[in-house]
Amino acid sequence: MRDNVWYSLVDVKFKAIFLDECSRLASFIGQVYTIFLAIVASTSVATWAVWKEYPTIWAIVFGISQLLHIIKPYVPFIKRGSDYRDMSNEFESLYLRYEKLWYKLEQDSLDYKEKTQEEFYTLREEELEILKRHKEHPPRFRWLITKSRKELDNTLRRFFKGESHV
Repeated sequence: MRDNVWYSLVDVKFKAIFLDECSRLASFIGQVYTIFLAIVASTSVATWAVWKEYPTIWAIVFGISQLLHIIKPYVPFIKRGSDYRDMSNEFESLYLRYEKLWYKLEQDSLDYKEKTQEEFYTLREEELEILKRHKEHPPRFRWLITKSRKELDNTLRRFFKGESHV
């Protein structure tokens, strides 16, 4: 049971970190996207004299901005940033409950060990409920997974005295 609790704790913490990183990235991309569209829209009239000199460049930039404006609601990663943040918060809350269970298990209380399995499966069911509630799947960017794993490893080393097992 000890190993099950530990690996679930690690898994849930990874999900919380990874989804937080996805949320931050989606927010950043969404802001850049919006700023680009705003700049193109505001400069289209203000710099008409420049655009008269380079009509092909103007047509390409304006065409791209219009296409981006049309497809923005359909770009799933950008519009799901807040969902990723909500999921991250839910997994972080679940992680804290796993952490409490882990520390109680480490105290070697015989009375508590009998309840551990029941608590463990309650937490696993809650994890499943989080996944059911949020149907969207985050992207699988390798670099973001690697970054999240490093942060997870640092967190586990800091809070569990070198025990990372990841």
